[in-house]
Amino acid sequence: MRHFFSLLLFSILACIASAQQAHNFFHRISSDQGLSNNQINAIFADSNGYLWLASVSGLNRFDSHTFRVFKNDPRDPNSLPENIITDIFEDHTGRLWLLTNESVYFYNPETETFGSTHPFLEMDTTLVRVGVRTVMADGEGNTWIGHRDSGLWFYDGDSKTLQNVIISRKDSLPINSRRVVDLVVTEKILYVAYESAYIEIIDRKSLESIRVIDMYIGRPATAVAETFRLFVDSGEHLWLFNPRNDEELFHYDPDRDKVSVFRALESEEKFPVVCISDVEEDNFGRIWVGTDHGGLYILDKENGTSTIFKNKPGDETSISANTITSLCKTNDGIIWVGTFKNGVNYYHPELFQFEWYHSSPSNESNYFSNDVNCFAEDGKGNLWIGTNDDGLVYFDRKNLKFTHYRHDPNDPKSLSNNIVVSLHMDRKGRLWVGTYQGGLNCFVNGRFKRYMPDPGNPSSITDSRIWQIVEDKDNRLWIGTLGGGLELYDERIDGFIHHRQGTFNSVNSDYILALYSDSKGDLWIGTSSGLNMLETSSGRFRSFSSSAGQAGSLSHSHVLCITEDAQGRIWVGTRNGLNLFDRESGTFKVFREDDGLPDHNIISILPDSRGNLWISTLNGLSNLRTDEDPNTITCYNYDVTNGLQAREFNEHAALGLSTGELVFGGVNGFNIFRPEDIVTSQRNYPVILSNLYINNKKVEIGEELGNKLVLPKSLNLCETIYLNYNQNEFTIEFTAINFFDHERTRYRYILEGFNENWIETGVGKQSATYTNLNPGDYTFRVKAAASDGSWDKSQEAILKIVVAPPFYATGFAYAVYFVVFCLLVLLLTYTIRRRAEMKYLRQQELDEFRRMRELDSMKLTFFTNVSHEFRTPLTLILTPTERLLKVIDDDQIRAQIELIQRNARRLLNLVNQLLDFRKLEQDNIQLKPLKGDLISFLHEASNAFVDLFGNKRIDFTFSSELQSYVCSFDHDKIEKIVFNLLSNAHKFTYEEGCVEMSVSRSVHGGIRLVVKDSGIGIPLEIHEKIFGRFFQNPDNDAAYNQGSGIGLSLCREYARMHGGRIFVESSPGYGSSFILELPLQEEDQVIDVVEADSMQDSTCESPGLPLILVAEDNDDLRSYLKDNLGLKYRVLEAADGVSAFELAVKKMPGLIVSDVVMPGIDGITLCKRLKADERTSHIPIILLTARTATVHELESLEAGADEFITKPFSYAVLELKIERLITLRNEWHSRFGKRFEIKPGEIGITSLDEKFLNKVLKIVEKSMGSSDFNVEKLSRELGVSRGHLYNKLLALTGKTPVEFIRVMRLKRAAQYLEKSQLTVSEIAYMVGFNDPKYFSRYFKEEFGMVPSEYAKNGQGSDNKQIEEG
Repeated sequence: MRHFFSLLLFSILACIASAQQAHNFFHRISSDQGLSNNQINAIFADSNGYLWLASVSGLNRFDSHTFRVFKNDPRDPNSLPENIITDIFEDHTGRLWLLTNESVYFYNPETETFGSTHPFLEMDTTLVRVGVRTVMADGEGNTWIGHRDSGLWFYDGDSKTLQNVIISRKDSLPINSRRVVDLVVTEKILYVAYESAYIEIIDRKSLESIRVIDMYIGRPATAVAETFRLFVDSGEHLWLFNPRNDEELFHYDPDRDKVSVFRALESEEKFPVVCISDVEEDNFGRIWVGTDHGGLYILDKENGTSTIFKNKPGDETSISANTITSLCKTNDGIIWVGTFKNGVNYYHPELFQFEWYHSSPSNESNYFSNDVNCFAEDGKGNLWIGTNDDGLVYFDRKNLKFTHYRHDPNDPKSLSNNIVVSLHMDRKGRLWVGTYQGGLNCFVNGRFKRYMPDPGNPSSITDSRIWQIVEDKDNRLWIGTLGGGLELYDERIDGFIHHRQGTFNSVNSDYILALYSDSKGDLWIGTSSGLNMLETSSGRFRSFSSSAGQAGSLSHSHVLCITEDAQGRIWVGTRNGLNLFDRESGTFKVFREDDGLPDHNIISILPDSRGNLWISTLNGLSNLRTDEDPNTITCYNYDVTNGLQAREFNEHAALGLSTGELVFGGVNGFNIFRPEDIVTSQRNYPVILSNLYINNKKVEIGEELGNKLVLPKSLNLCETIYLNYNQNEFTIEFTAINFFDHERTRYRYILEGFNENWIETGVGKQSATYTNLNPGDYTFRVKAAASDGSWDKSQEAILKIVVAPPFYATGFAYAVYFVVFCLLVLLLTYTIRRRAEMKYLRQQELDEFRRMRELDSMKLTFFTNVSHEFRTPLTLILTPTERLLKVIDDDQIRAQIELIQRNARRLLNLVNQLLDFRKLEQDNIQLKPLKGDLISFLHEASNAFVDLFGNKRIDFTFSSELQSYVCSFDHDKIEKIVFNLLSNAHKFTYEEGCVEMSVSRSVHGGIRLVVKDSGIGIPLEIHEKIFGRFFQNPDNDAAYNQGSGIGLSLCREYARMHGGRIFVESSPGYGSSFILELPLQEEDQVIDVVEADSMQDSTCESPGLPLILVAEDNDDLRSYLKDNLGLKYRVLEAADGVSAFELAVKKMPGLIVSDVVMPGIDGITLCKRLKADERTSHIPIILLTARTATVHELESLEAGADEFITKPFSYAVLELKIERLITLRNEWHSRFGKRFEIKPGEIGITSLDEKFLNKVLKIVEKSMGSSDFNVEKLSRELGVSRGHLYNKLLALTGKTPVEFIRVMRLKRAAQYLEKSQLTVSEIAYMVGFNDPKYFSRYFKEEFGMVPSEYAKNGQGSDNKQIEEG
């Protein structure tokens, strides 16, 4: 039975005003911002926070930052099936149901694809796509479906079953219950709307019908359409409407149990074209009703009133169109309004909290310039507004009426200029108007009195640019000008008192930018050069300037505004920051953008009733809140999205009203607001992961990279993604669902496992990039700052990232490594066992080898030491034999001596071989090549063996293909090779055998030497062994005649040093051929001939024979040297180094011959000590040693030795070197006398002797002019004894100290004679001679002529040279 309820018709109250109220403002979104089309069919907010907008040209997904458009693509079966979507719903899985005129399609958010299949349709085939009218998820994992033909369907999330619901009713419905057109699910109730405007209320748990409501109020069912839509508000009021062809909205009030009808009419007359299109509820419980061509209505169901909003041409904050197609409220409380062909509008009270006044040229009656410069308030609470180009405007706030006052050139009582930059209402009710280039105006009784600069009137105002006007505590009016300084109005004379820059006790600049009178009565003046303060108590001006880099100074010299807060603190705004003045220290604390301010240009500052500051900047408005700590501020910033006139504000366009309201103006009008009404709700914004890029390439859902599926579903729905090791460079894009102020959203992100701290992005950056990540598990977390800037309660988006290791670092690879490792362990164990078994045998072999090696080393060391001992006796044998051979003529005795000499030399060769072998072992032997004829050298070396082969009746021949072959080779080493080869041939060749030595060119280049014998031969298996060290053939028949086994080893080493090789061709019984191949390059015929220096006998100028000191610990050799050297020299003997040093110091010998190895101190140490002592550093030293290594020779020469001779030595060589050194010393003496000039610095300091001489020269040169200067004073200056000075100078120069001083004086005198015009007597006295006669005599002895003749010849020579030049 149909129930009848009373009908209540709501009246329409249209509120029309020239300035819209704050809650009436809308933001707009159109195709200019990325929307696919401006004709909106439906708006829907999904569970992820996305906003879906269905247009006639595709489906739009909006994340508050960007639009993603889905359209039909015939080539893509997964694209949107149809571009025109009429309605959108969401089930419990997050799939979207997209209704069209004919059917329904589905959107899968995981794959972001579209299709016509759904799991529900597969569960029950009686549920078909055609006829689906509504879908709703209940938030508990269940989904309800309303179908036009099959009724109500329910998907149970627990049992995962789909069933066609049968409602339990006591009474049957008057209509078909299977014709469901809409449904709404609440926590306990299910509301179902049927096609005939019946609504059934059902208990969700029991599915029993509670009641049925006839919303169509008794109309016949046949007249009812099928397109009803149902809306249930928060108070469970029911709203039913037909969006296609019905102009009525049916409202059921459960509290009064009544049905009301709302018609979208502005009068009682119907407008059939005005239909209800959609219904929504805002957070305040108001019902929003969209209509077709009728605008937007907001119903207050409590008092039965409504407000209509319609499009206003030219007003971008009004709704964009009057045809509303859809309404939607998102979780943040924003109401979204879709229009027909005019895009989307959205509204929230906090988006427009600032009442904005501006005008449009279309509104001629209330038009005024929106560029506002200044304000003043009268006693009625109305505003005077100064504009930039439109004069003065009076705003009647109650009646919303604007009155203009403009400049009239024909009226001297009108406003002087239309550019009004400052206003002030004084305590007498007079309005003072400052203009730019129009001077000062005073408005009283509807007329303007002008004050202009007058050069003839000293009390007139100084400048026509009036920038600031303020009245102090004593009711004095102060005017700030741009260029004329500070002016004080004197009412008694109706003139002005001037305060100009440069005058005593005045402002520091004539450009006054800001004025403020504080609670103490002090006047604060902001100028272009800093801040000034006029103390009322003293009448003195103080100034504060800006100093770059100085802490505590003003942040900028341009001061734009000044104010005092509730705590009495002075705040100063400049072009570069906000300054808080500390009265006690006279310093400033500066705040800038880093502290939270929107911009560093501080335009105006106003305090509010709660003690906070409101600051206008060039980038919005900021509410600054401070606590007791002046170093801490909190800023809440606002911009045009909150309803401000613009981001930029004008200087001085700010005023605190008597009502507690604040007004700020700019280039687009002005805002008036109550600070306490401005709220900042704490909102958290969910973050969505939008895109993934790998190696700078966007990854699509289902796309395989590297044979791996990276995104099986949408990135935002993925819990974990898996990447290959070479995909470790990626970028993740994210966005926060922030429809309020997305541009200012800040983000923080962290990759756990890589980052240690959160990373905060700059404004506008919505991505995080990582490169070269190591394999491992990571967790990416990102969050957006809340509306108040906090992070604590921000919702995070979390994504786990697994970077797989390369194949060689996977678990399987490690398993393989483990197996291989085990196998290796087994193999190693086996190997160790095997080696352990063999170790004992090898150890025995090694021990035996070591024993043999140690034995060889001991043997070699023994032979080497013995060899050193042999060299001295051999010297005593060879040297006498050489002398005897020179003096003995008896052939028989001579032959015996030659035999002694030959065998001694052979013994010496054996000793040298041992020493060479030792050098080879220690790598001390070096190649010393000299150029020579190799053919003649080899021939001469072979001649030494002619007699030896003859004694054994062996036929020896030498042959060569070459007449000569000049090249560079080491004579000593080649000779040793030849001696070894010929010696071996002699040993192992039987009597009457033959030996042949031949030389030819090698096929490889160089020389080929072959020594061939007819001896016993060598087995093939030991051809290589014979060149080894200490090798001896035990099977050799001639074993008794074998050598030491080192000769052939030395031959091979010498051959290798020359870059060649030596080898043998032999077989037992057929003799042997030793072949030496040397790659020596033939050179020109200039041969290096080593000759002994032949020195002519020279007679020593000193009386007696030269004195020689011999230091040798071997008595025989020392005695031998003494006997032989005694024939030509005086000889001193010393048996050790200590006594040798003492004798050298005491006797000052002319030369020292010393052995190296001596008891006490050795020869090297003795040499160093002698050369380091000034007394003996000049003495030549010859060192004798049995050590032949180059390193020992270098050591001796570095110690200062003049010569180095190895034992055994030839006495003739020793004698020759002694004579040579003595002769060189004498020649040096003579050369010294010739080059002896008084030219300081010419003698370089290279030794102790030259240092000594240089010191003597300087002393003599300095003191020669004194006749008292003598040898005693010279020795005293040098710090040596007179005897030592005598010996040293005589040894170095050949002159006694007296002669040395005299020669120095004579040399200086010769210079004077050549270069000066002084007389001979004057020069004699100048150089230290007491008697000119003695001077002339000694001068003649030195130079061969008397001084006068020398002077004449010297000057004449100079003059001749000048003429020739």
